[in-house]
Amino acid sequence: MNLTKFSLFILAFLFLLQGEVFSKDFNGIEASDTVVFKDLAATSLNPDIKRRHIRKMKNPVLKDMALKMKKGQYNPGLRLAEYEPYLNPKVLGEKMRIGDGFSKYEGITGLILEEGENIIFVGETNGNDIKLIIPEWSRKAPEGIKPEEDPAGWRLHNKTYQLKEGINIVDVEKGGHAYIQYYTDDNPDNHKPITVHFPTAKVNGYFDITRGDTNSHFNSLLDNAISPIMDIRGKYIQVAFPVDSLKRFAYDRGVELINNFDTIAALQREFIGWNKEGLSPKNHVLARINYHYYMFRDRDGVAYIDWAMRLVADPKSIIKGDPCWGFSHELGHVLQMRPQLTWGGMTEVSNNILTLYSTTMLGNKSRISEENRYKEARETILDKGISYLSFPGENVGGDQYGGGKNTDVFHRLVSFWQLHLYFTEQGYPEFYPDLMIAMRKQEPISVGNRNKDYLNMLEFCRLACEVSQTDLTEFFERWGFFYVEKIEVNDYANYQYDILEEDVAAVKKAIADMNLPKPKVDITLLED
Repeated sequence: MNLTKFSLFILAFLFLLQGEVFSKDFNGIEASDTVVFKDLAATSLNPDIKRRHIRKMKNPVLKDMALKMKKGQYNPGLRLAEYEPYLNPKVLGEKMRIGDGFSKYEGITGLILEEGENIIFVGETNGNDIKLIIPEWSRKAPEGIKPEEDPAGWRLHNKTYQLKEGINIVDVEKGGHAYIQYYTDDNPDNHKPITVHFPTAKVNGYFDITRGDTNSHFNSLLDNAISPIMDIRGKYIQVAFPVDSLKRFAYDRGVELINNFDTIAALQREFIGWNKEGLSPKNHVLARINYHYYMFRDRDGVAYIDWAMRLVADPKSIIKGDPCWGFSHELGHVLQMRPQLTWGGMTEVSNNILTLYSTTMLGNKSRISEENRYKEARETILDKGISYLSFPGENVGGDQYGGGKNTDVFHRLVSFWQLHLYFTEQGYPEFYPDLMIAMRKQEPISVGNRNKDYLNMLEFCRLACEVSQTDLTEFFERWGFFYVEKIEVNDYANYQYDILEEDVAAVKKAIADMNLPKPKVDITLLED
C-alpha cells in the first residue's frame, strides 16, 4: 500500500468513525466525497488528493468545489468565514438586569440559502452549540387580512437548524438570509471563533462599519444585491432594511446612517452606566423592517413598518425630531432596568428617561418641555397630592399610556427627568449612571410578587439619596412616591398595590439616618 492510498484509507476510517454525518447513506453524500478535504470545514484539499480521486466523487457540488480547489480557482469569498461568539442575549439581560432584547442574528453571513437541500461545513466547535437561523424578513399578513390583525402576529418568524462539526445537509423550508447563532453563557472571550463554509449559498453581501467599509462599498452592495433586504452592522446596532429604501434615502451615506444609529445607542449605554462601570458587551440591538405595525420593540429588537423607512433609513432624519424619539424610545425599552426601575406603571416611563437623554444630547428639544408636560404634571399630580402612578380609587378604563384613572406616562416621566436636570446643574451629570450601577450591584426586591413591586420604587428613592448624597425626601413626597393607599395600575398587566405605612416609614428613616443635606432649590420647579 503506497503512502497516498494509506492516507486515504486512514482519512476514510477516521471520518466514518464520526457517525452518520459521513456515512454513505447521508442524503447521498459518500465518505469518499468528504475525505478529499483537509479539515472539517472543507477549507482546502488534503495534500495527497489527486485528480483521479476527485473524478470518483459522486456529489456534483462537492466534486466541482474540489476540482476548483485543485486548480487553484476556488474563491469562496463570504461563503467561507469565521464567526465570533457572543454572550447569550438572555444571559446578558440577566447580568445587566435589562431583559432579553439583544439580537438573535449576530452572525451575519451576507449569504442567501435557497429552499431545499444546502451543504454547510462546520469546523471545530469545541463543544459549543452552533445553529443556523433563517428569518422571514419580508413576511406579510395573508391577503385580505389587515396587517395589524394578522393571526400569526407581528413577530419575526424564523426557522432554526442545528449544526454540528463537519458536513451538514440542511433542508431549508423557506429560503432567505442565513445567520449563524454562536452564543455562550460565559465570557465569549473564553471561546474561539468557528469556521463555517456554505458552498451552496448565494452571496448578497453585508455592510460592516467595524471592518472599515466605506460609502463606495455601501453603494456597490445595494447595486448588486440579490435580496430585497440588506444587512448592516455597526458597533452597537445592526440593521436589516429594504434595499430599495436604502437606495432612495441613504445612497452614498451608509456610513452616516449606521454611525447615527450607533451614536444614539452609545449615548444610552453611557447613561445607564456601562461606560463608567467598564462594561462593553459587543452584542448589538437589531433594527429591522416589518409589514404589520408602525413601530415596536420585541425580543428580536426594534421593528419599523415599511412606509416608515423614509423616517429611519435617512441618516439626517434618524437623529432629529420624531424619528430620533421613536428609535431612542424603542432602544430604551431594550436597555431599561427591570424590575428595579421598571416597576408596575413604569414600562413606558423608565425607557423614556433614556430617550430624553439621547434625543436632547443630539440637539433635539425636550419633548416634555415642548408638549407643556411640566405644567400639566404639576396640575394633575403635585397640586392634587396624589401618587404619580395613579389617581386614588380603582382604575376604570385606564391603560398603559394613561387615561382612565391612571396618570399619564409623560406626567410620570417629569419627576425622573427633574432629578437629571438638578444634578447636572449641580455639576453631577453622572447621577443616573451611578444610580444604575448601584442598582445592578444589588438584587431586586419582590421578584415574582407583582403586587409588592412598589418596594423597588421605595428602594429607588433610598438609593437615589445615597448615590447623590442628597436628602430627596421632600421631592419624593411631593410626587407621591411615598403615597400610602391602595393603587391599581394598568401597565401591560394589572398591578394592585397596597402601599403600607411601615414600608414607607422604613425608607424615610433610612434616608434620615444618612444625615444628608437637602437640595439647594425646589427640584419640582425645574424645567429644561
